[in-house]
Parts: sequence; structure tokens; C-alpha cells
Amino acid sequence: MGFDLERKLEEFVNNLGYYVWDIKYIDGKKARLDVMIDGVSLYDCAELSRKISAFVDEKNLIRDSYLLTVSSPGINRKLTKFEHYVKSIGKPVKIKTKGGVYKGIIERAENGVVYLKSEREVSINFNEIEKANLNII
Repeated sequence: MGFDLERKLEEFVNNLGYYVWDIKYIDGKKARLDVMIDGVSLYDCAELSRKISAFVDEKNLIRDSYLLTVSSPGINRKLTKFEHYVKSIGKPVKIKTKGGVYKGIIERAENGVVYLKSEREVSINFNEIEKANLNII
């Protein structure tokens, strides 16, 4: 997906008062655009789907036909950006690195380091994280 598409969509949705958690665009014969927005209801998703579709078509951001999905990232959402950790302070998380798997509560996230509170405080450099998600359920 082009950075331009992501940037324009994120700006558009933010201006509507929502926070874009993630955007995925899969190009090809059956192109697909998935937009995950934090803190949305089913009604919000339907409304945002119409608005995003109109915006993408009006700005000609995707030339061919595509399937649009607008949803919440879910309760055990993936954490892929450093700002996701900042927004998730105080929540339980499971983080996988080459060095192992860590579970705990995100205590803080600053200067590219995520700090977890479990049996002891653990600090993990963001660039060493292979996979992470909230671990609420």
C-alpha cells in the first residue's frame, strides 16, 4: 500500500474525530482495504464505511474496484506501532521477541522502549518486538 493512501486516509478519519489503529491494503485482482478504528460502535463502522468509500473514490486513491472493511481492532488487538503501546499504558500485553515471550502490564512507553510490570519490571526495545497484542481475555 502506498504511504500516500495511508496518510490521506488517516488524516481524513482523524478529522472526523476517530483514531486509526491500522490500515491494510492488499492489491490485486480482488483488492481489499481494511481500516481498523479505535473506539467505534457497529453504527460508527457503517457510517465511516460510507464516508471512507466516498473519500477514496472522490480522491481516486484506489483506481480499481476494491472491498472496504471498517472495523474495530478488537479487544486483544495487535500492537504494531510504538504509539499503540503509549495508548495502551495500564493494559495487559503479551510480547514476543527473539529472546522470549513476555506478559505483563504496560507501565510506560518512552524513547523507543516499552516497560512492562510483571514479577519484575522488564524493558523491551521496540525494534526487538516481533509480535505483540493486548492480552485482556
